[in-house]
This record gives sequence, C-alpha cells and structure tokens, in this order.
Amino acid sequence: MTGFTQRLMAAISRRGLSNIRLAHAAGVSPQTLWCWRNGTHAPRRKAAYRLAAALDVTAAWLMTGDHCHPDWPAAPTFDSITDAYCKSLSELWGIPADRIKVAIAVGGRPSAVPPFSRP
Repeated sequence: MTGFTQRLMAAISRRGLSNIRLAHAAGVSPQTLWCWRNGTHAPRRKAAYRLAAALDVTAAWLMTGDHCHPDWPAAPTFDSITDAYCKSLSELWGIPADRIKVAIAVGGRPSAVPPFSRP
C-alpha cells in the first residue's frame, strides 16, 4: 500500500463517507475512487484538490504527507489571533474588546503600505 493510499484510507475513515458520496463530492466516478483506494492509480492535480476538499484535508498532505496532518489542530487564523490579542488588551486596560482596533502594517516601511485594520 502506497503512502497516498494509506493517507486516503485514513482520511476516508476519519470523515466516514461512503464510496458513492465521496466519489460524488470529489466529482469522479466510483470506479476512479476504487482505483485510487487500491493504489492502481493516483489522482491528477485537479482531482487531488477536489478529493482533498471532500475529505477536509490539504491536497499537499493527501498527496505527499507534507504539511498538516488532519488530526493536528488547524493553524491559527488572523481573526483568532486578533480576537485573542484584543481580549488580552481589554483585560489589561479594562476597556471593552469591541472598542479595540488592531492594525498590521506589511512591509519594512509602514508609510509605504496602508495598514490592514480589523475593527
């Protein structure tokens, strides 16, 4: 069994999808999915992205094992980071978190790039 086949089987098991539902969600025939599951063929790039999306994993992990494993926690998002930062500042300064704005300047010169702000 190849690494791809092992990761595919693990992702299918984790998601709990039937072969028919997964094939439909990935936009392929059940026969094509059967070939992928049995290791006789591997998906092409576009099909790999659709398959990964249906399995809620990254195509990079599914195809190569690189990047995040589906059981690892997701990387923090901008919103989760700024929400936590606003909450910390709110507690520190004693003002409501919804009154705090966070601005991030991208690049070496803040004047050259307009800041991205989140209300």
